Amino acid sequence: MAFLILIKMIFVLKYIQTLLVSLCTMSRYFIFLISLNGLENLTTVLEDLELENNPLLASITSLSGVSGSVGDLKVINSNLTDLNGLQNITSVNEDLELDDNASLIDISALSNISSVGSDLEIFDAVFTDFSGLSGIVTIGKDLTIDDCLELETITGFNPNLTFVNLYITDNPKLTSIEGLPKQNNLEFVQLDDNPLLTDIDIFENITTLGGVFISDIAITNVDTFGNIESITDNSLFSLIEGDQIETINLDVLLNVSDELIVTCPNLISACGLYNYVNSGNGTSTLTINSGVTWQSPQDVLNNCALLGITDINISDLVVYPNPAVTSFRIQGVTDQIDQVKIFDINGGFVK
Repeated sequence: MAFLILIKMIFVLKYIQTLLVSLCTMSRYFIFLISLNGLENLTTVLEDLELENNPLLASITSLSGVSGSVGDLKVINSNLTDLNGLQNITSVNEDLELDDNASLIDISALSNISSVGSDLEIFDAVFTDFSGLSGIVTIGKDLTIDDCLELETITGFNPNLTFVNLYITDNPKLTSIEGLPKQNNLEFVQLDDNPLLTDIDIFENITTLGGVFISDIAITNVDTFGNIESITDNSLFSLIEGDQIETINLDVLLNVSDELIVTCPNLISACGLYNYVNSGNGTSTLTINSGVTWQSPQDVLNNCALLGITDINISDLVVYPNPAVTSFRIQGVTDQIDQVKIFDINGGFVK
């Protein structure tokens, strides 16, 4: 008898484990849920909790008894305005995905979640305050914020939040990611198609990065990665491109394992890459095609050679007139002058 009871209990647990997944996939067969009434006594979901594609579902409060951890937590429902019912979930073992929730403005019910085992993915969100996710201190892999049309700044995340990869893409009004905590270690960063994004100074503590992809954002100076010494992923190229980028300051970068591609048509100075090219690594891993001046690693060496010259103290040296328009004179040099090269304030070769 005890054996039969045990079998029944296992069957019930397996039923609970798959019940919500089955309910949420009914929409694939055009059976749309309008209510979760009847699930009030449900307390445990052993694997995934997915609320997906039920356009008539306006409330999930019947799930308030569910507590503890779940596998994946996925919410894709156009009619939900809040997530009340999920407030007792404390961790997500796999992915937490909020995608295409056209009416969702309140995510405060997620505030008790402290960790996400794999990816936190936010797509097509209309909410612009992430404080409902402020309890999360650890994301095992990716933090993705994509295609959030009204998002202007990123606010509300826990100041101690850590993640491994960062993807900020296709957010047309986004100007700042300063609300994200500064990271000490990251493997990959993609900042792509955020045409108003200028404030990205959260990477200054990072010295090693697997890869970086910067494209179509509003910064003019790539200096936020100024402390990066190496880009280490040997299976992933890195890209810096954009019409508005004028200077690249990666002065301590010495090694790129795969390839660094720089395509900035209005680039004024690439002298921040001089040490990287001069080390020898950049001559084989840098591809640069930026304006007329910067077409090859050799251009970086030729145009920025002054950066590698030790300062010479000549107290009697005078250059006049200063400023000069067409010509100038050099006075006070006792040795013969064999060659004169002129560089601008950014270290770029003039003549």
